[in-house]
Amino acid sequence: MSLIVVRLFGGIGNQLFQYAFGRRIAIENNSDLILDDKNGFIRDVFQREPMLRNFNINAKHLANVKEAQSIVPNRIILRTNEISNGKLCFLINKNVIQEKRYYYDPSIIREYDTAYFIGYWQSEKYFIDIREILLNELKLKAECLGNNEKLLNEMTDSNSIAIHYRRLHGVSKGVNVKISRDLHGVINEEYYRLAIEYLEAIIPNPRYFVFSDDIAWAKENIGLTNNVHFIDNRQLPNSDIEDFRLMTACKYFIIANSSFSWWGAWLSNQKTKIVVAPKRWFTSQDLNLGDLFPPTWHLL
Repeated sequence: MSLIVVRLFGGIGNQLFQYAFGRRIAIENNSDLILDDKNGFIRDVFQREPMLRNFNINAKHLANVKEAQSIVPNRIILRTNEISNGKLCFLINKNVIQEKRYYYDPSIIREYDTAYFIGYWQSEKYFIDIREILLNELKLKAECLGNNEKLLNEMTDSNSIAIHYRRLHGVSKGVNVKISRDLHGVINEEYYRLAIEYLEAIIPNPRYFVFSDDIAWAKENIGLTNNVHFIDNRQLPNSDIEDFRLMTACKYFIIANSSFSWWGAWLSNQKTKIVVAPKRWFTSQDLNLGDLFPPTWHLL
C-alpha cells in the first residue's frame, strides 16, 4: 500500500483545503491518509494550531515520535527530533511533492508509491469528485455551545445571509500587520455594499448574520441596522469552530478573501445557495485565481 502524508499549516480554512486534497489523493491510491500536524506549526507567527481533530475526518496523525515510527515505513527516510517547545520536526529526504503553482494542477492526481505533500491546494477541482464524502467527514464532532442551537434554528427558518469580515490578519495592531496586509490586503466597503445590493435584489426578507475575527470592530463600523445579528462567540471555548458551525448553516454568503469563509460557503448544502466572493483575493494581481472559485459563485 502507498503512503500519503500531507503537511498541515495555516488556519482552519487552509487545513481544510489540505485535508480535502489529501483525502482525494489517498482515495485515488487506496491508501490511508496521514496528517503531519506538527511540522507546519512550529514557526507560525499567528500561533495557529491544528484544528482538524474537531471534525469527523478520516486520517491518522503524526502526533509523537512513537506514533511516527510505527506509521512511517523505512522506505521514507525520516528523522525525528524533540525541540524546545515539545513539538516534533520531521525531515523527509525524498518523495516530497511541493505545490508549484497556485491554480489547479491535474498532474498531481495520480498514483504514488509513497509521497509527502506540501502546499495550499486551494481549488475544489482537486476534490470535487469526493464532495459527498467530504460533506460527511467535515461535520463537527462536538455539539454546539451556548446560545448557538437557537441561532442555528433561526438560520434555518429565515433567508439567512452570512457576511464575513476579515480584519485581524490585515489591520490589527502589532507585529503581524505587515505580513498579512502585504499578502491579502483588506477588502473595501464598496465590495460589501455591492454584494448586499446584489443579494437583496434576489432574496426577499433577508436576515444577516455577521462573522468577523474582530466582531467588536464590526459592531461599530458596519452600516447594517435591520435584521442583523453579530455572531460573538468570544467567551466560548473553540470560538472559531463555533463561528464556523454557524456559518455553514446559512443559506446565502458574502465571503471575505478568506479560506475560512470559502469553506463556510462550500460546505453549505443548501440547494438554492448563492455565494458572492471578491475577485481580488490577494494584493498581487499576478496570481492566476481562475481555479479558486467554483463556477457558480458570483464574483465582484
